[in-house]
Amino acid sequence: MKILYGTITVILVLVICSSFFSLKKKKVDYEKIADRITGRTMLKIEKERNLVFIGFWGGMMHNIRLMSMSFQYYQEVDFDQARELLLYAVDTYLEEINKDQEVRPYLVTYPFTAENVEIHIWFYGPDRRRLPYGKIDYVLAANGTFMYDSSVDKFTSKMLSEETYEEAKQKVAMKKAAKELQ
Repeated sequence: MKILYGTITVILVLVICSSFFSLKKKKVDYEKIADRITGRTMLKIEKERNLVFIGFWGGMMHNIRLMSMSFQYYQEVDFDQARELLLYAVDTYLEEINKDQEVRPYLVTYPFTAENVEIHIWFYGPDRRRLPYGKIDYVLAANGTFMYDSSVDKFTSKMLSEETYEEAKQKVAMKKAAKELQ
């Protein structure tokens, strides 16, 4: 009887241990492809716009629903500059995702749109200090919407403005056209 209980105990321990180790998540192919696209895009954005990459994540269970990146920028910006940086980052990310043939079968929708990417940018002064209250210190592109925030105090921020991706794109295009006419 002791041998039977001992054998059952050993088998149970082995099953539990093997289950535990199989729970260790291995990256699947589409995650590796998404990481490669994000890395390529991050380098391009850093080089062309001096944004400092600080992180990435995504929504990827069985397919790719969302890809996201975060940056810091060490200059004070106005609405037009913040909008242009955010739009550039979103468009660059979308371009890199949509031109990659290898990732297409894994995208929840092709082409990926502004609804499928998130970009976060935190703004600081050139000395890396927080900007004065009331200045744009954070922008977010999520779900096809651009949001511009400012700190009210050390622990509170408020949204200064919100617009759709399409509205932002149109404003940047109009500003560019006006500049070309001058």
